Amino acid sequence: MSEECIGKPCAVCKTIIQGANYYCQKCKACVCFYCGADMLKEVDTSYLKCPRCGAKLT
Repeated sequence: MSEECIGKPCAVCKTIIQGANYYCQKCKACVCFYCGADMLKEVDTSYLKCPRCGAKLT
């Protein structure tokens, strides 16, 4: 989670992030908690990849 993402649009659904989120330190992309949870259901890894650059989200 990053405080930097609060008030910014989600890279996936474009809604404004108001709380918990995932953050890419490489390209500064923000993903909302809900999109991140959906992405976790679809992957075989224990971490999420950035939808923009493929780096690990924190």
